[in-house]
Amino acid sequence: MKDHKYRLLYDIQKKPEGILKEDIPKDWGACDAIMIASILYPEDGSLSIMIIGEDGRTNQKLSDEELFKVWAVLSAKLSESKTLGESQKDLCHITHSIIKNALELIMRHEKEINTSENKNIKKTKYPT
Repeated sequence: MKDHKYRLLYDIQKKPEGILKEDIPKDWGACDAIMIASILYPEDGSLSIMIIGEDGRTNQKLSDEELFKVWAVLSAKLSESKTLGESQKDLCHITHSIIKNALELIMRHEKEINTSENKNIKKTKYPT
């Protein structure tokens, strides 16, 4: 990869104090957290993907819980793709259905626990 020529550069600017919408420079995006899949296509035909995530609210790496939420939403979005093959879309649809059904069971279970004597269980919001 020594002689590999990269085609894109990326840069994330941290704003710990926050920035108002009207102060965002023209043609820039802004968010509270970000996840980037940095993809390399080496000359040997292989593929290298590094997932980078940062939570600007905490100044920490994006948690696995947040990555899970992105994965759940991505499976739903890809299941409706206009460009993926039918078998790929079916796999995404099945994946999202499994996630959604499992999360409904988890939330139902948490609700049952929270209505019983144990009220100290952490409540988690999951995408559906």
